Amino acid sequence: MSLKRFHEAQKGNTGYDQAHAEIQKGRKISHWIWYIFPQHQSLGYSSQAKLYGITDFNEACDYLRDPVLFKRYDALVRLVEQKLQRTPVETLMGGAVDARKLASSLTLFQAAAVFLSSANHRTPHDYAGLEQRCARIFQIISNQGYSPCKATLAVLNKPGQNIKYNNTHPSVVLTQQEPSAHVKPRTSTLIQELAQYKNIRKNEWEFHYNFLGIVSVLYFIQDSLFGTDHFNTKNREIKISAASKLEQILDPDQPIPDPLNEAEIKALKEGRLGDLVSRHGSLHYLITNAPLKANDDPSPDSRLQP
Repeated sequence: MSLKRFHEAQKGNTGYDQAHAEIQKGRKISHWIWYIFPQHQSLGYSSQAKLYGITDFNEACDYLRDPVLFKRYDALVRLVEQKLQRTPVETLMGGAVDARKLASSLTLFQAAAVFLSSANHRTPHDYAGLEQRCARIFQIISNQGYSPCKATLAVLNKPGQNIKYNNTHPSVVLTQQEPSAHVKPRTSTLIQELAQYKNIRKNEWEFHYNFLGIVSVLYFIQDSLFGTDHFNTKNREIKISAASKLEQILDPDQPIPDPLNEAEIKALKEGRLGDLVSRHGSLHYLITNAPLKANDDPSPDSRLQP
């Protein structure tokens, strides 16, 4: 595929100028992540991710060799680094999903910048500076649960990536940055909220949580007036199961869960759990953009019961 697709997309209404303006204001609000911070094609599921995905390491290098694309990418990386001094990455990128995509893109182009900066030729592009800026961003966001993308590094280290080598540096070693000692074990606020939700639902009828029956009375009133489900044991079990599966889908370090069934999909769209999920995007969007796991089926439909 030609790099022309990025030039055309970045000239659109939700192109580079829009992306720069939103990051400058401190929050991504529109849809441009695919062609502004591209990631490796194999890591995306949607048609947009496939169209604007970087096909291999060669194309990542070609992207940075392009004068316009390098200038824009480097400028936005500079701006992101600046904004991250005061703004959490998930706030800046409009959520955990695009924060992960940013980390994936930075991982890919940091590797390309390292390679290009080692090449023995003259260039006006500050590849070494871009590599250093990416490294500083990872230092900042490491305390927020983000590090260089494991899936991206795994793809780049696979045979067949057709990496272009040069005479002075015959190989490029792509290594994973050691996480900070303060890195949070979870990589998404939604994952944390799902864990909290499960804990609350499991403990609703524990004595320490239901002091002298007062809470149960309040729950009964809420169920009667608002249609909540505190007294519905079966429904509570379905919701806990649905929350557990979604947590596993979103967490790249957890095993692949069984597909969500119809009742669990419904549970993730209704009530307290539905409200929690919808704050981070639609269920389909979250599943479609979930991180790739080892031996995962890249089709989002594989995570839903047929």
